[in-house]
Amino acid sequence: GRDEGNKELKEKGLRLYSSALQDMAVALRSLLKARSDSILAASKLFRLYEVSMAVVNHRQRRSNF
Repeated sequence: GRDEGNKELKEKGLRLYSSALQDMAVALRSLLKARSDSILAASKLFRLYEVSMAVVNHRQRRSNF
């Protein structure tokens, strides 16, 4: 959505990402779920996404100068 300038798609993606973060926060409050492999995998995916978006944003800012 961001790359194509599609505002609706960008907003939907942000809502889904926010919802996933909220779900993660809820899961982390449960000792059983917090120790699961799926939570570890999800946290690694969140980290990968955040780092990749930081790189993309940095490159876009540099190309605008």
